[in-house]
Amino acid sequence: MVKGHVQRKLAAILVADAVGYSSLMASDEVGTHERFKSLRSDPIDTKIAEHQGRIVKEIGDGLLVEFASVVAAVQCAVEIQEALAERNADRPDHKRIEFRIGIHLGDVIVDGEDIFGDGVNIAARLEGLAAPGGIAISADVRRQVEKKLNVDFEDIGEKELKNISEPVHVYRMKLALKAIQKPVNVLDRPAVAVLPFLNMSGDPEQDYFVDGLTEDIITALSHWRTFPVIARNSTFTYKSSAVDVRKIARELDARFVLEGGVRKAASRIRVTAQLIDAARGHHVWAEKYDRHLTDIFELQDELTQKIAAVVEPAITRAETRRMAVPGTKNVGAWDYYLRGLGLAHQFTGQAHKQARDMFRRALEIDPAYSQAYTGIAQTYLQEIFLKQVDDHAAAVSKVVDAAKKAVSLDDSDSAAHLSLGLGYMWSGMHDAAIEEVQRAIDCNPSNALAYVVLGNVLDVAGRPEEGIPFLETGLRLNPLEPRMHYAMTWLGGAYLNARRYADALAWLQRAASRRSDYALTFLFLAVCLTNLGKRSAAEKALAECEKVEPGFTAAFVRWRAYRNDADNDHMLKGIRDAGGDTFN
Repeated sequence: MVKGHVQRKLAAILVADAVGYSSLMASDEVGTHERFKSLRSDPIDTKIAEHQGRIVKEIGDGLLVEFASVVAAVQCAVEIQEALAERNADRPDHKRIEFRIGIHLGDVIVDGEDIFGDGVNIAARLEGLAAPGGIAISADVRRQVEKKLNVDFEDIGEKELKNISEPVHVYRMKLALKAIQKPVNVLDRPAVAVLPFLNMSGDPEQDYFVDGLTEDIITALSHWRTFPVIARNSTFTYKSSAVDVRKIARELDARFVLEGGVRKAASRIRVTAQLIDAARGHHVWAEKYDRHLTDIFELQDELTQKIAAVVEPAITRAETRRMAVPGTKNVGAWDYYLRGLGLAHQFTGQAHKQARDMFRRALEIDPAYSQAYTGIAQTYLQEIFLKQVDDHAAAVSKVVDAAKKAVSLDDSDSAAHLSLGLGYMWSGMHDAAIEEVQRAIDCNPSNALAYVVLGNVLDVAGRPEEGIPFLETGLRLNPLEPRMHYAMTWLGGAYLNARRYADALAWLQRAASRRSDYALTFLFLAVCLTNLGKRSAAEKALAECEKVEPGFTAAFVRWRAYRNDADNDHMLKGIRDAGGDTFN
């Protein structure tokens, strides 16, 4: 017996949510609120009205909207994102408000002015799968709009959505991207190199703590846009070696060098630091700090403030605020995080597992510690890169999950955005990867790896000419990174994909001379040499590729690494001309 009538209808449901709104409010409550109100009025509410949408309700800093037409819903979402991108173009990063949008077409329950049901829930889950500034839609929506709107889609497959019984096939809409601006030459400005601080305690077990403190200082300084900071992996090549500051400054292309030492005993810490102007050959300042360990975060802030004041006197208050926000206030969680960093930098399978355990212990103490989630994501990324995973797709999923959590906790965390971008790149989601890695650079203009990754993903996405300057910038910011032959190979590959064979050859030969155990270097070299008419040398290069990693050539051909078929065909022809059929 039917006890009551339930009113239902078919509707196009749009859910929009602001990205990192809590972090924006924490840094500038009044300004963020005013900007949010302005954007809600125009373009968001204005566009919704133009396309006959009805705002059902506000959900925190987001909206639930229904449309009678799915075409109208999608067109509205596209216009909103394009208008927001234009509004944000001239705003500094800490004042940008971006939205994710999800759209589904489904049956909903009507209750007065409100609507409920799986149709609403699926749209909400799709919103979480959209990139910042992007739109995620269900297969039902795509079927309705693909021949009616001039838009492209990126298939990200079937997804298990929370509290939804059946998997949902999801697509990301490929919005017209603004051309990515060539990176400014950051090293045209005076750079700072932070050398690894000395462990003065005499206890090797404290190395992780001293190295971690050094890395924290590098990261904090990197948030200033007004001067570049040389990457950690380059400055740490000088660890345990005699220090010739002027020589180091020349090798790193740095004007200022910071060096110092740390002595840790029980709950006390002593830090000595001196900043040297290598160009003039004199000390700018030297300080000694005796503090309780619980004051370590204030000490880091004080150190970085003093360095920045010397290097760039015109420090903006916004940059100072952004730098001064630590990942945690709990020394115990921070200590586990530093232990995890020390293990992760060993770059071995066993060390990665141990590092994850340290990061998870940090999260047991402070569940909101975003950098610990980033650390977890990075250990999985390293294992993927070293081919130490049995299930590649599962490992990539773990990267994305951990990085998304980190970004949700701290949207200004450059490493978190980079990890998420890498996860998207390994998933073949090129546009989402580009957006996240660009965000990583926006958050930290000295993030050398982010420049390298952005250059690489632009290349595989069919935009090698745009990617080349980013790869070159990353190399300049991290000139002594022991594994920088990878970046040299990717730069050579970008020149190769741009059909600039002479430039490609120079970088690939340089990469091969630096390290001879990376198969991709020799595969790219073989393709490059065939296009330069050097068949015999190309055959030798491809044979070397197979010697380094048997089966790599065939795997690369099957992979079809590039988004554009023309780029894959270009590589395939080069491999065949170099005798690649022998290895298939």
